Amino acid sequence: MAITDLTQVAAPGLRHFGVAAALLDGYAALDTIATGLEAFRHRQQSTMPEPIRIDSPRLCLLAYGAALGAVRQRFWTTTYLSSGFWGSADAEVLDWNRDVARALAANGEAVRRLFLLTRSPEEEIRRWRDDYLLLRKYGDDAGARALDERLDTLLATVAALTALGCDVRVAHDSAQSHRALPSAWAIDGSDAEIAIYDDWRFDIFRGGSSGTVRSVDIHTPALCDFAASFAQASGYFDDLWGTATAATDFLQRIRAGLDAAAARIEYHPLWLARYDHDLSEADERLKHAEFAAVARTLDARGTWGTIGRILDVGTCTARYPIALRAAVRPDGDILGVDYDWDAVRFARHNVRETCSGDARIRIEHADFCAEAFGFEGPFDVITCMLGTFMHFQRDPGGMAAGDDLQRALERFRGLLAPDGILFFTIWTEAARQARDLLSIYSDEDMRKLSGWNGTAVELEARLAAAGLDHAEAISIDGRMQLFCCRPAHQRFN
Repeated sequence: MAITDLTQVAAPGLRHFGVAAALLDGYAALDTIATGLEAFRHRQQSTMPEPIRIDSPRLCLLAYGAALGAVRQRFWTTTYLSSGFWGSADAEVLDWNRDVARALAANGEAVRRLFLLTRSPEEEIRRWRDDYLLLRKYGDDAGARALDERLDTLLATVAALTALGCDVRVAHDSAQSHRALPSAWAIDGSDAEIAIYDDWRFDIFRGGSSGTVRSVDIHTPALCDFAASFAQASGYFDDLWGTATAATDFLQRIRAGLDAAAARIEYHPLWLARYDHDLSEADERLKHAEFAAVARTLDARGTWGTIGRILDVGTCTARYPIALRAAVRPDGDILGVDYDWDAVRFARHNVRETCSGDARIRIEHADFCAEAFGFEGPFDVITCMLGTFMHFQRDPGGMAAGDDLQRALERFRGLLAPDGILFFTIWTEAARQARDLLSIYSDEDMRKLSGWNGTAVELEARLAAAGLDHAEAISIDGRMQLFCCRPAHQRFN
């Protein structure tokens, strides 16, 4: 029965249910599509002015699956790493991808799946880590687990596709090349995805960001100007593919970022206020004793009042940038950095309240261990105080090139002036075992810090590997040890 015959039968019977007009419109659209496809099949005439649009999620997937079943030479497709679809992958879709991967492998070809990033790789990694940190900071354990599980699903999906011979990569369209595509395609750089099947079809999917395919525009040779459109789609993909890197490596970097975030000590805004105004008497005494030891060391070297530049890493409430003002020249520079935005805001408030007229002090948000730190040395003095040094992720197996702790030491050394000095403190083994740490730490923070089991031998090896030497550690109230480090070629006086 022809489509037109179906409309004649269906319309009268369903008119009273309010669906007749919708069915008539749908059948008319199907009739137009059928006519266009028939014209191409019988006469090789490309008469369709617009692609075939399907806006039923289930039909979108069926059209996708049917096309995959016919592919023999090429299946190239983009998707977005931010897409909720692959973060909770559909078993049926994975089966279709397995089938096409096997079909192409039999012909010596490989599926190319390209995950697109909506921001630069470094920004993408930072965004995942920031989102995870924010969820943990405010107690949304379910949200943090969901983000963790989404990443695990992505890793497992990519691993499964790779095992089948698919080439899976990631890329960022930094050149905004999608803007050169036809405006009718509505490729916006954040949602629409392209799938290319051999040389006889390409699709544009929408809705991936919501986790459900919302619609698909199907381009076939029955479409006017198909050849030119196909060349644009495949050229766009090819250009991005040339800049892409392995997806597994990139996802593992995100995993490392989330693992590092899970190991961090988090600063809740209330914690910051208590750190400044509501510490126990013993903790306040420890803070003052630590600073006094730093001040004595600088004074003994004859540098107090003549220091040019100071960097405080993990500045927290800006205690050291504020307290060290008198040690710095009038034309000097005091930079405090912290990865935690609440700490940065709190520190900036303290600077405004305490020394608003001092233009030497800056408080900036920065990840000290990021590939690009964003601030140039050299610094005459670098501080990382009250156990912040132990917040850097450390490989529990001992010294390991590439963990955050070693990266931090290497960055310290790289930022130090030739005759500069680095100060950092760690909790003593006795304090860690007794959990005699800051009284405002949560039970989870206490557990993390108490489990830090770096030895003196390991620390010596780490410092040497980073090109740093140190004087004998100074005991602070029996709870902390203060390390004063110099570039390895310098001697302590």
